This record gives sequence, C-alpha cells and structure tokens, in this order.
Amino acid sequence: MNALIDCQEIVHYLHYTKQFWSDLLQQDKTAMAKVDQATVEALQFTAPWASTLDAKILRKIWIRLQSFKGLVPSLFEFFENAKCLEAWADCLKWLVCIGPRETLSTAMNKIYTGINQSVDSALIQENETTFKSVPAGSARRLDLGYRQLCAFAMRYHCEVPKKPSGKDLLAKPRAILDTTTSREMADLANCLGFESSEITALKQFPKSADPTMASGNERPALVTDGPEEPRKDRCGTPHVQNYEEDRRFLYLTHLHDDRDEQSEGITSYFRLRSTYLKFYGKPDDSNPQHYFTTATGELSSPTFRLTGLVNSPREDQTRGAEHMEVDEEQTEDTMMQDREGEGQTLPFQAEGALAQEATMKQHNFLSNAGVLEKKEYEQEQHWQKLVGDANALKEEEQGLEQKRQKLLSDASTLEKEEQEQELHRQQLIVNAGTIREQGQEQEQRQHELLSHTNVLAKQGQEQSEQKLVRHASAFYEQDQDQGQQQQRLLSDVSTLENQEQESQQKLAGNAGTLREQKQEQERQRQKLLSDMSTLEQKEQEQEQYRQKLAKDAIALGEQEQEQERGRQKLISDASALKERG
Repeated sequence: MNALIDCQEIVHYLHYTKQFWSDLLQQDKTAMAKVDQATVEALQFTAPWASTLDAKILRKIWIRLQSFKGLVPSLFEFFENAKCLEAWADCLKWLVCIGPRETLSTAMNKIYTGINQSVDSALIQENETTFKSVPAGSARRLDLGYRQLCAFAMRYHCEVPKKPSGKDLLAKPRAILDTTTSREMADLANCLGFESSEITALKQFPKSADPTMASGNERPALVTDGPEEPRKDRCGTPHVQNYEEDRRFLYLTHLHDDRDEQSEGITSYFRLRSTYLKFYGKPDDSNPQHYFTTATGELSSPTFRLTGLVNSPREDQTRGAEHMEVDEEQTEDTMMQDREGEGQTLPFQAEGALAQEATMKQHNFLSNAGVLEKKEYEQEQHWQKLVGDANALKEEEQGLEQKRQKLLSDASTLEKEEQEQELHRQQLIVNAGTIREQGQEQEQRQHELLSHTNVLAKQGQEQSEQKLVRHASAFYEQDQDQGQQQQRLLSDVSTLENQEQESQQKLAGNAGTLREQKQEQERQRQKLLSDMSTLEQKEQEQEQYRQKLAKDAIALGEQEQEQERGRQKLISDASALKERG
C-alpha cells in the first residue's frame, strides 16, 4: 500500500471490520476463531437491513444480523476499497507538501489556520454553489473541513490525478490535470480554513465559468426495488455510469444522512456511502458499534446463532430438530412483527414457506459444498504426503548418489593400487628373470669350475686344487644367497595375488550393494508414480462432483426464481382478495 495513505483511515476501517464480527459473535473469541473463508464470502457485500433479498439469503443468522445497516465488511473488501482511498489521497496531495515521516492527515492538520472561518461555526458545503453554517468548535471545524476535502476528492479524483514525484521521470503518457477543477479544490480548501504555498499556486489557474455539477434539492436513493448493485460490484473502483450519477451526492449532507430505508436491493450510492463511513466514520463517532441497533437498544441478542455457517462451543451440540424449528419460527415471527400494520400478513406467510423451502435447499447445497471442501482438504493432505515422500525419495537418491560417488572414488583408488601392484609385479618378474640369468651364468661357471677341477685333479697340482676348493666354497655361498632371494620373490608374488583377490571381492560386494539400492529406488519411484495417477483420478472425480454441484446451484436458482414468481402471484391474489373483502 502507498505509505502516504493515512493510517487513521486504515485503522478505522480495520477496527470497523473487527468490531462487526466481534459484535456479531457476541465477543466470543472461540467462535470468532472458527469463522472460515466460506462464511466470510457468504456474508461479505451483503446489506441485510437495507436489502430484503440479502436478508432472505442470510435468514439463518437473521436474529443478530438484521440490525446491521451497512455493507458487511471483510478484509477482501478492505483491500479493494483501499484502492479508492489511495486515489482520493493522491487527489488531495496537490494541496500540501508531505514530509518523509508524515501522512496526508497530519500534513493537512499543519496547514489548517482557520482562515475564512467563524469562531463558533463551520461551513458545510451542500452543493457546488451553496454552503450552510453549523455550530462547531475549533477541532470540529478542522475535522469537518478535512472531511469535505475528502468528499471533494471522492467526486473529482479522476480530474485531479496523482501528482508526479521523484527524479528522472520516464517519458510516458500521464493523466492530464484539470486546471479548473484544481482551482475549485484550492478555493474550497482556502474557504474551509487551509493555507499553503501549494494551494496558492493552484489558485493561479482560471476559475470555471459554471459549476461543474449540482445536486439541487434531490436526495440520493439508498435502496431500490428494481435492478440493484450486484454483489461482485460492491467494493473497489465503481463503474463509470453509476459513478457519474452518484458523485453529484457526495457531500457531507448526504454522506452523514441518518435516514433508514429498506427495499429489495441497494444502490451503488449506498455502497459509496458505506465505504466513506468505514474509512472516516461520522464526525461524532470513533466507534462503529452504532451500526448495530435493535428494538430494545441492546447490542447483543442471547438467541443468536450462526446455524450452518459457524457453531459456537457455547451452543448445545446435541440440539434437536425441534429446537431448530423453534428458531426458524422465532425468526419468521420477527419478520412478521416488522411488517404488522402493512396489510401483508398473508403474503408474507406464503413468502416464509417459500423462503423456508429455499433455505433448506440452500442448506443442502452448502452441506454438499462442505463435503467437497473436506475432500479437497483430504486431497491436499494426501498431496502434501506425496510431496513429502518425493522429497524423502529425493534425499535418499542424493544419499545413494553420494554413496555411489564414494564407491567410484574407492574403485578409482583401488584401480590405482592395482596398477601400482601390476607395476610392482612386472618389476618382480624382471628381477626374477635377472636372477634366473644370473643362475644360468653361475651354472656355466660351475661347469667351468668342475672342468678346471677335473683338469687340476688330473694334473695333481695341490695348489690348484686348494684354489678350486675356495672357488667352489664361494660359489656355494653365492648359490645359497640366490636361493633365499628367489624364495622371497615367490612369497611377494603370492602376497600380491592374495591382495588382488581381496580387492576384486570387495569391489564385487560394493557393486552388488549399489545395484540393490538402485532397484529399491526404482520400486519407490514406481510407487510414487502410481500414487500420483491415483490422485489425478480423484481430482477428475472431484471435478465431476463440482460440476454436479454447479448444476444443482443453477437448478436451485431457477427454483428460487419460480418461488419468487409464486410469491408475487400470492401477493397479487391476496391484494385482490383484500379488495373484494
């Protein structure tokens, strides 16, 4: 929301909304906590006191709701109407410079000097050319002056668009300021006691030759027995055709009018007036409780219930069917008492029977809607479970992926170790070949020594024999060393083969584990796909059931129209009977 919108109006609107629901539920916080979206949607945009058609729809909570004279508020309505408040505020920002920590109302309070104002009275604008004087103190004059400027913004915010602000504005089309309307706004502000350099600048524009609009002595209609304001249009920006007609009456004399009217429907002006009162209240009211009135002047009713919409824990949950019939009879009696002396007793009895039948059908429709809502809730819970399972499966897949990466890392490390072992084995084989060649050379030398020994023996030379013995002894010792080296080499080759077998067994076990995990993951994925298929089937069934409810609603509307025609015929017959009597 625009930060420059006044917090005072925002808080007043929200307090108004909270006070309505609090009073409606007799300040029972437990019951207030049970008000759901369906209940709010059923009540919002209705005017049960002013519109008899809205009253029929809300008969089940009529005992408490029938005394509410405005449009039933809701947060949805608040946010839609806040767009209107922002447009009105943008219009008035041409009159004053607003500081970084100021709101529109605080800035307007600062520029109020009371110029052109009497000491003990205030001017009230009745139309574009006529003012009247009413007794008022200083604070009341300021309040009434600010309210009249807000009413002016309600009438002319389309002609006085938002004031450009900031630097480096983009070169794009903007709404054109109506200079004559701006001059009228500045003149009105000055007349009501406000002074600022911005007002002085606007007063440099030329005056309008003729008043832009005038309401004369007319009074705006609040209710109608013809086409009424549709419920979907009872909040937010109004339609141009209705607005052009209604803004002729956007003056305090009409906005603060306390007259009470009732008919079948409400007008678009009723909605604008209700929006104004929700944001600004009345000059002598800061609490919206005054919108609740009863015949005895009390603000609460001990027989109030929200049957079929909200159940308070203070109610008897075992309440029988006969008690429900009593409440309906009491409600019907209340409606009959309101119409005594009007000569319509017989028609309204027939109307009550028709309305009771329509109410029962509507109750069945709401019950079916409740079943559908419950199914939607169960489906949402199942969907949340599927999402949770999918997230768990995803986390498990991530864990398996981490394990797989670890196994791949271990396999890579093992492969490097195998390569090193293969190099070591090749080196051992080379060393074994070298030793084998050395053995062959030694064997040849041994044969040579034996040959020399035979020669020496034959020659009988003792010295050569001793030398040969020494050579033979040295060769024997060298042969023993070579045998030991060969044994060590064989032992290393055997150890290397054992390590290779263990590594292959370990790698085969890890691969088997990874394969089993992938199979389990695939089974879980198949199960999730099956659950999602089941959910889609349930959604299709729910859509078919929703379409059936829509058809039932259409049939119910046609039956209500048929009942309304029957009611009109009964009223006509009763009138004819009365004339004959």
